[in-house]
Formats: sequence, C-alpha cells, structure tokens
Amino acid sequence: MSFFSKAATKIIYSANPASNRNNLLWRKLNQLAITYHKAYENLNYDTSTNGENFVVRCLADSGLLKTVFDVGANSGGYASTVREHSPNAEIYCFEPVPEIFAMLSKNRSEANTHCFNIGLGEETKSAEIAVTEGRGGTSSLMIEKTIKAKRPHHIQMVSVIRGDEFLETHSEIEEISLLKIDTEGYEPQVLRGFGTALEKIPVIQFEYGKASIYSKYLLMDYFRDYNSRFRIGKIYPNGVQFYVDYNWNLEDFIGPNYLMVNRDCPRVYEMLKA
Repeated sequence: MSFFSKAATKIIYSANPASNRNNLLWRKLNQLAITYHKAYENLNYDTSTNGENFVVRCLADSGLLKTVFDVGANSGGYASTVREHSPNAEIYCFEPVPEIFAMLSKNRSEANTHCFNIGLGEETKSAEIAVTEGRGGTSSLMIEKTIKAKRPHHIQMVSVIRGDEFLETHSEIEEISLLKIDTEGYEPQVLRGFGTALEKIPVIQFEYGKASIYSKYLLMDYFRDYNSRFRIGKIYPNGVQFYVDYNWNLEDFIGPNYLMVNRDCPRVYEMLKA
C-alpha cells in the first residue's frame, strides 16, 4: 500500500463512519463509493463497452473466430456482436423459451446462424424454467434464484440437452472457437454437460454475479475445477485480467463476465490479457 493510501485510510477510519451511519453526508459518500467501485470493477452489461466486443474483435481479427456457441442467446444481441466482426463465422444459438426463441429466429436469419429452441445443461431432459416478466425476456433454469429474488415470473417446460450429445448429433461441427454462456446461474451445468469435449475449446466466456450465490457455484469452484486446464480472468473494456490462483477477494459478485482460455492456446492468452 502506498503512502497516500495509508494516509487516506488512516483519515477515513479516524472519522469512524461506522458509528455515524445515519449521517446524511456519510450515507451519500458511501453510495458514491459503491457506485464508483461497481464502475471500476466493470459492472456493465453493454457488450459494446464492457470488453465483450474487445474479445470478439481480437479473436475475429486474428482469424480465430470460426464457430461460436451462444448459450442463452435470448433475442440475439450477442450474436449480432459476433456477426459484426466475423460475417463468415458459424453461430449456434441456444434459447429454450419458445416466445424468446421466436424473437431470436426473427432477428438472426442469416444462413450461417443456426438457432435451436433448446437449452444446454448437465442432463438431457425436460425441465422447468422461470421466465421473468417485464425484463426483456430474461429466463433461468435456476428456479430457486428467481423465486427467492421475488421477481414476477411464470414457469414453463423446456427441452435441455447435454453439449456433448448435441455435438455427437451435429458432425458438421469440427470445433468450437468460442463458447459463450449467459444462463442466469446455470453456467456450471452447461459446462459439465460438455464432458471431455470442453477440454478442446480454446475460449469460454461465462457470466458471474449474484446469481452465482443461488447456484452455489462460486469463482472458488471455477478455479478448483478448471484452473489446471484453463487460465481464468475477468473481462474488462481493454483486456482480460487473468489470475494465477484463486483469491477470495475476487468473490465480490460484481459481474458481468469472466473468461477461460485453454492453456494449450498461449497465443490467445497473450492477445487478450490486459
């Protein structure tokens, strides 16, 4: 810690703000600090400014973006970002909710965009999904998450398939260049559903935030299960900050996205690191 940081910390603690929590000035300063910290840690879901666009552009410019799996495609916003930088990429979009899938199919009608009205998960089955009302078609197979968050929603049945089973029935897919997962807490199940096929994927993007609390699968678990095979880091606007090892200070639940880069792909790691 620098001299300035030590001095500032001493001044703040000497003011004892914890004993003056009802003080209007301290409350406003606290809210300002929280807002600044969230912005500093990139709590930003705009793909054009939060670093997702940076990742896609780097991979596309390097000729490494050939086949993209967009799991939790919603109405096709992320696919649009991919298409902007890589017109010839094959994009496989997965959206299990029929009414959202209808929007996806309408928005993404290119010949090399393939839309599937199914979800990816750890088991091939029919499953209940919670579709949140008034949130742009947000849905989650983590029923508990939606109920405990007390969001207005309705439940419906959808089809789910393991990723490795999907690959077995689509022999035309020779590789997955980028696996992007945005499934509102269901990311661990999607990853496990690929089995050993996961080890061949160069780049995996997954969402991390408060939904991870309900999934009971934290960054600690990602590092435990995947750090030996992948380098793990958080996406920022101008690059990915990769971490050598897990540190519990990372568990701030400030999303939105982390990246895993296969250790067999050092070129990709060097290209993307901040």
